[in-house]
Parts: sequence; structure tokens; C-alpha cells
Amino acid sequence: MTSIAIVGATLIDGTGAPPVTGATIVIENGRFTAVGPTASTPSPPGAEVVDARGKFVIPGLVDMHVHVYTPEKWHPELYLAAGVTTVLDLGGQLENVVAHRAAIESGARQGPRCYFTGPLLEEGELFEGFAGFSRKIDAARIEDTVDGLADAGVAG
Repeated sequence: MTSIAIVGATLIDGTGAPPVTGATIVIENGRFTAVGPTASTPSPPGAEVVDARGKFVIPGLVDMHVHVYTPEKWHPELYLAAGVTTVLDLGGQLENVVAHRAAIESGARQGPRCYFTGPLLEEGELFEGFAGFSRKIDAARIEDTVDGLADAGVAG
């Protein structure tokens, strides 16, 4: 079993509760198993101990409006470095978003959880100049279009 104990941090839990100074966060096999004041939250025997005195621990952040581009233009590892653990793509090129998410989920690439809505569906020509970001549809094919997007894994 892999255990990590982050000890001595100031914990901001995101609920609006006051920060907990001198907190311990225990992670076992990739799951949080204990969180609380260091005095009442022991580190498991053999755990890797991370000294976090003077540092802050917060919940993962969510960026609710991103556009996933081609591999050379999108750097998902930078989201993780900034504490963003989940993103929602609102109108990216479907092929790129699906490929990025698959690479992250398989472990081939590091990055945040990636949800997406698929391209903007339009009947007119409002966004026609943005190749891949919109999909021109007609009312008669809307169900097929939406079913296809659902099959691709869109989130909204």
C-alpha cells in the first residue's frame, strides 16, 4: 500500500470553514483517507511524509470555460501545476478534445479531468468562420447530431 502524509499544512477545505493550521492529510493508494489537525490525525506507519509547514492545501480547482486545441497549443500539465484538476471545454474541436481526454485517462499524458460540450450547434452562420468550433445543422437532423455527440462523450 502506498501512503503519503502531508503534515503541517494550512488546510482550506472550500466549505467556508476557517482554515485549519497544522493539518495532516493522509492519502493511501491515491485516495484521501484522513484529514484533520496533526495532533489527532496520525501518519500511517511507513508513509512518505511531506513537510508542508508554511504551505497551503486547497481542493482542486475547476476551470469551467476552456478551449482544448491541438497538442502543440494545449498544455494540460500547466493546469495541474496551477491546482486545476478539472476543466470543461466549451466548444473545441471534437477530435482534439476526445484525443486529449483519452491520453490523460490512459496515463499517456498528465492533465486535469476533461469534460466537454462538443461544438456549438447552429443553423445560421454566426460562427461559421471558426472551423471545428461550430457545426452547421438542420432541424431535421438534430436528433442524429445530438446522439452522435452523446456517443462521443459530451457532458452537456
